[in-house]
Amino acid sequence: NTLASIPSKGLPDFETLTKEQSHAAFLCLVDVLFSYAYDHRTTDGDPTVESSWTLMILSPALSWLENYKPPYDSIQDVLIWSTRRSIIYP
Repeated sequence: NTLASIPSKGLPDFETLTKEQSHAAFLCLVDVLFSYAYDHRTTDGDPTVESSWTLMILSPALSWLENYKPPYDSIQDVLIWSTRRSIIYP
């Protein structure tokens, strides 16, 4: 498993993150997972050579390093933005 082989040294400890930072990380994770789910559904689980491009273009966190601000950005906003991007881009 490739995730298990990532060394834990050097990664931030989740207990040291503030509530806003952990919420912002959660929102970034949601938009990346939405992009992955979109690609998985459109390719029937068989990734293509353009799957990485699809993930990158659909996820604002990956395409321009979006930094969500928790009091102003919510999970509903992230899902609306992700849905709009899935209609517009690919």
